[in-house]
Amino acid sequence: MTITRRELALPVLGFSLIANATNGKSKFTSLKYEDTKIRIVGPVAVVRFHWLGEQESTADGKKSSTNLHILMNWVKQGSDWKLLSRASTKLG
Repeated sequence: MTITRRELALPVLGFSLIANATNGKSKFTSLKYEDTKIRIVGPVAVVRFHWLGEQESTADGKKSSTNLHILMNWVKQGSDWKLLSRASTKLG
């Protein structure tokens, strides 16, 4: 079974982050996924990766960074992968 990064890693944004990223208050100037690891056992996949992002506030131009370790649990139902849970840990 082959799973692409697009199928499992891109939905990591989640609804609240998408809302914050598209509300016009800030913009991402860079975003990287590193050290992606995907383990599949039967219909279940565990995805881990390191998220590195840089944002800039549109109001004052202040820059900030995001450095997270992301863990996601997926289950395959039919031909679709469904996200069961997502957790993040802030790093340095």
